Amino acid sequence: TLEDYELQWTSSDSSVATVDELGCVTAIAPGKTTIAARDANSSARATCTLYVRYKTPAQASVHKASFKRGKKRTYGLKVSWRAVPFAKRYLVYRSTGSGYKLIAKTSKRSFLDKKVPSNKIARYRIAAGGSYSKSRSPKSTAAKGIVVDRPTLAVKSAPKSVQVSWKRNGKARGYLVYRAQGGGAFRLVGMLSGSKKHVWKDTTVETGKRYRYRVRCFRDIDGTRFTSAYSAARKAMIPKPRAQKSKNSAAEAKGTAKTASE
Repeated sequence: TLEDYELQWTSSDSSVATVDELGCVTAIAPGKTTIAARDANSSARATCTLYVRYKTPAQASVHKASFKRGKKRTYGLKVSWRAVPFAKRYLVYRSTGSGYKLIAKTSKRSFLDKKVPSNKIARYRIAAGGSYSKSRSPKSTAAKGIVVDRPTLAVKSAPKSVQVSWKRNGKARGYLVYRAQGGGAFRLVGMLSGSKKHVWKDTTVETGKRYRYRVRCFRDIDGTRFTSAYSAARKAMIPKPRAQKSKNSAAEAKGTAKTASE
């Protein structure tokens, strides 16, 4: 039994963990240390390798972020989290189906995912790490986001209205309609909720005016709204009504022409 030995306890790295005369270990910081027990009256000795794990990153969140790919501006997802004490790097895992895949290692507290598949809900989990893989923290709670595909528009003008339509997006949960008059700035003029709605009618147009329209899809996830890129703008012209001659005017004109011929 332990009472038969006069044990002396040591830690190879007291900055990672300490051990008292009774063998009680106290974790200090993430890392690796060796806890040893030696009998003062013999050569008996036992050791145990101890890994202290990092704390799990907290408050992971996801937002849409733009970046340039060549000369074109496009969108990805930016995931961020709170710093973990002593962490030297963070590991970013992503899932768009079943299972998580390691996609990045970074020393920063955020990561811009430029390769996330569009129109799929992406889930991210973060782990904190350092020099030893066994000290790595458990993965964080998942944070979700989506890069929604942008819609393609069609517009149809009528004497007193414009119909704006687009192809339905099953991942969207609503659509935002913007309008500009002439060369003016775009303003939000309509919102449709639900993935099945894909037609919006503008009845506030004026005859003889030119308009431009564009639409964005959106989906709300955990309190954050993810919007698509704007669709290409489509133009519409509200024609002025043609002037119509009355029957009396036509008859009078005909009579005038006959009198003149006589």
